[in-house]
Parts: sequence; C-alpha cells; structure tokens
Amino acid sequence: MSVNQLWRPFIGVGFLQRQFQSVQNSYAGFGASVGTERALNTAFGLKFFMRYATMGGSDESKATEITIFSGITFKF
Repeated sequence: MSVNQLWRPFIGVGFLQRQFQSVQNSYAGFGASVGTERALNTAFGLKFFMRYATMGGSDESKATEITIFSGITFKF
C-alpha cells in the first residue's frame, strides 16, 4: 500500500549572501520561505514557493529580496 499526499506544504529559513558588482557591495542576511507541492500523479507534481529576505551591507545599506519560484517535479 502506498499513500501519496495531494498537497505537501513546507516552510524554511536560511542565510543568504549577495554581491553586486555594479555597486561593489556585499549583502548578508536571513530569509524565510513558504511553499507547497501538489501531486499530479505518482510521478509528477507542481511546486510553488516564495522567499523573502532582508540583508544588510556596508555603511548601513540594506537590500530586500522577494523571489517567487514555480516548477514541475518528477521522480527519476
């Protein structure tokens, strides 16, 4: 017997670093993610998630990043 959940939500936190050559500055900070994966059948699924990150750099500069991902997952 095999049980496959239709919806698989997830959350996460992480440390991020970015270096921008155009302004010659590095940023570091923390981000949080939230998303879900929906099963289409036993082999394929759809995945969506969003990450929000706030980072600080030199001279009290700040950067905020919002990233939205989507994709198709499959077993191989």
